[in-house]
Amino acid sequence: MLHRFWLKPLMVVVLAVSIVRAEKLTIAVNTFQPQGVEESSVMIITDRVCAELFRASLFTVVERGEMEAVLKEQGFQQTGCISDACAVEMGQLLGVQYIITGSIGRIGKTHTISMRMIDVATGKIAAVASTDCKCEIDDFLVDATPKAVRALVVEVRKSIMEESEETPSLAFGALKIRTDPPGA
Repeated sequence: MLHRFWLKPLMVVVLAVSIVRAEKLTIAVNTFQPQGVEESSVMIITDRVCAELFRASLFTVVERGEMEAVLKEQGFQQTGCISDACAVEMGQLLGVQYIITGSIGRIGKTHTISMRMIDVATGKIAAVASTDCKCEIDDFLVDATPKAVRALVVEVRKSIMEESEETPSLAFGALKIRTDPPGA
């Protein structure tokens, strides 16, 4: 009977420790490539992507100023870095787990954003997301950009859950308890 008395407080302590230990993925966002869209608009949308990723509470996002300072110190030319191999090299210099690259474009009246999240350790694409909007660029910023980021976050969460049974607990602050016998 005494062990039942200690079970609830123990579960609370274990849950609190698992939430504190929750590790976020460290990412950097490379400036998206403009395709038929003004560079200033692309910079603003790239900044919005960073903010939305930060809000997802799954990532630690390297601030753009820090990125530029580190890359400048390392003598890395960020301009023209559009290949996945170049992005991986950038991610390694920045010391991040993942780097996000992509493009923002316009065809006719349709704006589009495409994002790839690349695992810096393996060079493989870990998640992708894209969104289209037959709208003006300001509506695209407000509506389509957060939608694209949410789609990427969903893909990342699926990817994490597929990799390991332990990782989701750390990534989302959840706690899975198995008892013997079940339900004890």
